[in-house]
Amino acid sequence: MTRPNHPSVFTLLTLLILMGPLFVVPAKGQHLFFAGTGESTIQGLQYGGAIGFAGSKQWMWGLFYQEGIRTSEIGLTNQKDHFYGIQTSVPLVRSEKMTLSFNLKGGLVNEQFVVVVPAVETLIAVRHHLQIGLGPSWRYAHAALGMRIIVKL
Repeated sequence: MTRPNHPSVFTLLTLLILMGPLFVVPAKGQHLFFAGTGESTIQGLQYGGAIGFAGSKQWMWGLFYQEGIRTSEIGLTNQKDHFYGIQTSVPLVRSEKMTLSFNLKGGLVNEQFVVVVPAVETLIAVRHHLQIGLGPSWRYAHAALGMRIIVKL
């Protein structure tokens, strides 16, 4: 029997239970955010999204999901890679319109491998509730380039 190529309901519920308290604890200066993400890795393009909280001083934490289609070296088969888990972002340097932050994502790839991805990101505030982020990360033992569009509610 083959394993499904997507996260199980149990895994997603476990992540929601672990992150649940963050969604029900009201705190001054926090905003719920949604983000669309894209990342260019040595395995190809990956895309996904994130949901979480952003604090007043640009601290962010939440849940993410990414997937991409990987072609084998001989090009005969395609396999989807699923990467999901928790993420956090800590500001290193802030100004009114830009923030340089350290990001850390940790989770499961294809429900088999635990992966931790460090990154550095520059966030540019386009509008009060809209930011664009761009920066390098370390995936598959190689450098990768990620981008995300963040909408704060």
